[in-house]
Amino acid sequence: MGNIAWSAHYKAWGEVQEQRSALAQQQGLTNPIRFQGQYHDHETGLHYNRHRYYDPSVGRFISKDPIGYTGGLNLYAYAPNPTGWVDSLGLSPTCPCECKKVLEAEGVVTGRHGDLRKIGGLQDSHHIYQDASMNGISGYNYNDAPAISLQGRNPDGTTRGTPHYKANRAQDKASTAGLLGSETVVAFNSLRAAGLSPKAAKCATLQARGYFTGIEANAGTSTATPSKRRSR
Repeated sequence: MGNIAWSAHYKAWGEVQEQRSALAQQQGLTNPIRFQGQYHDHETGLHYNRHRYYDPSVGRFISKDPIGYTGGLNLYAYAPNPTGWVDSLGLSPTCPCECKKVLEAEGVVTGRHGDLRKIGGLQDSHHIYQDASMNGISGYNYNDAPAISLQGRNPDGTTRGTPHYKANRAQDKASTAGLLGSETVVAFNSLRAAGLSPKAAKCATLQARGYFTGIEANAGTSTATPSKRRSR
């Protein structure tokens, strides 16, 4: 049995009281992961939440929501309940318990890529997290990976301008890469480009993120940089 290098007690709104062994302190070992999508900034004590910083001592963001009132009436709020709601992008809170209803209301179909490929017709199966970025992650599987059914062909057989075309272009044009946390932002933006509402895009991304949690990948897990992004 080894000694515990790092442990912590969490308060409801994300404050952490860390306990590190002498060796962990000597080696500079720590765990910066906080609420979903958040990284602890040791210099400021704030949590980096992709689009803005979160202050766990007051349970609020320190800057206005960049999407304005689309994210809610309180521009600084994190979520109504931090144990049941998440805001992995720092834009708008989502309750996973509501996501099934949200996706059904918009007619969004998600599932395994291998299953959605069989739908056929004008529909394509689109990897929510770009496959070219993910295939180096241990445990990742092309067919098991989370996907969404998007129109991929026009009635005349062309693809330009379809939701799948737009989602692919958004992924290829993304300016960030290298970490799973960055790819979460890319995934959300690609679904918005495909025409999903902010809430549906967030729910589909949140649902897909669960797959990577299941293979023990987190926001800090390294990902590949697709060749189309490198060539930009």
